[in-house]
This record gives sequence, structure tokens and C-alpha cells, in this order.
Amino acid sequence: MITALELSYWQMSVLRSVGVLAAVLLPAGTFVYLFLFKMV
Repeated sequence: MITALELSYWQMSVLRSVGVLAAVLLPAGTFVYLFLFKMV
């Protein structure tokens, strides 16, 4: 039971970290891409 709980908590924390990373990188990447595209 404890290992299953730890596994689900670990998976949840990893998914949350990936979600936050994507939420931060996608708009930033889009902004940089558009900025460079306008510069050229």
C-alpha cells in the first residue's frame, strides 16, 4: 500500500513538474520564435 501511494505521488509530482515546464516553455518558445521571425 505504501509503495503504491508513493508511486502515485511520485507520478503526480513528475506530471505536475512536466505540466508546469510545458506551460512555461511553450509561451516563451512561441514568443521567442515570433520575435526572431519578426527580426528576420
